[in-house]
Amino acid sequence: MRSYETQVAMFNRVSALVAPTPVFDHPPQDLVPLYVQIGDFVATPSNTKSVNGTDSSFEINTYSRARGYTETKQLLDRIHNGLHRQRLTLASGQAVIPQFEFSDLFPEPDGVRGVMRFGIQSEG
Repeated sequence: MRSYETQVAMFNRVSALVAPTPVFDHPPQDLVPLYVQIGDFVATPSNTKSVNGTDSSFEINTYSRARGYTETKQLLDRIHNGLHRQRLTLASGQAVIPQFEFSDLFPEPDGVRGVMRFGIQSEG
């Protein structure tokens, strides 16, 4: 499992996709939206008799202060188009291909939060 390498590759790709919007792993507490956060990570084994594998998922959160959902949907579309079934090459040279799993929008007291999750299967 190469969760750190995968997070770095996803962070770099998402940063390029949403620039100049900042992307964080752990945003500062007093940060004012608009920003993106690479969020929760879950991994489970998917081993076979001959191969050790891992099924993992990464959550990406967007935070917007804009009224309505337009800004959040635009960010989520950019992320989806740049990650879904797009090859990411890790520092080790291994490639992974994120698969879109779901997205959702949540009204917040100070704007809108968008959530998107991508699954990744890897061997080794």
